Amino acid sequence: MKEPEAIPGSIAELEKKTNISVEIPPGVLESIKDKIAKIKKISVEDIKDETNLVLELHCDSLDMAELKSVIQADYKDASNPA
Repeated sequence: MKEPEAIPGSIAELEKKTNISVEIPPGVLESIKDKIAKIKKISVEDIKDETNLVLELHCDSLDMAELKSVIQADYKDASNPA
């Protein structure tokens, strides 16, 4: 099965549509990886910057909703793209 070029709503899709490069500060990225590791009960070392949450970590809709909730609680400016 071929992976999609860009998952709808992903940073990759937004960069394609808007020609804007999105950089996430390293401290934020490490914090989010830590939250993912806790949700999935895995080691942070198993999560790389390019890890696909659905295909590689088998995150389901409940995992994604929990992650979104945690990110929005910790980062007040986090929101869905307009």
